[in-house]
Amino acid sequence: MLVVADTTPINYLILIEQVGILRSLYGQVVLPRAAATELSHPRAPEIVRTWIGSPPSWCTIRQTGGQPWCTCIRLTLARFLKQKRQ
Repeated sequence: MLVVADTTPINYLILIEQVGILRSLYGQVVLPRAAATELSHPRAPEIVRTWIGSPPSWCTIRQTGGQPWCTCIRLTLARFLKQKRQ
């Protein structure tokens, strides 16, 4: 399954060192170029800038061109976090 992600979920998953869960859930993640730019901003945490500077092979950065999102990652992240608490 392919998922298109925005900045917030990726940022927090990197910070809690759980970004790899996206590969487990979806296999391939597309990160819009605008989100990658935000993650590499000088005021972003260093760990986030380092990750986006050399993203894993399962994360593709590209211009999405207004294409519809494949999956709402926020709902999935909320479900994952809820399961972790139980």
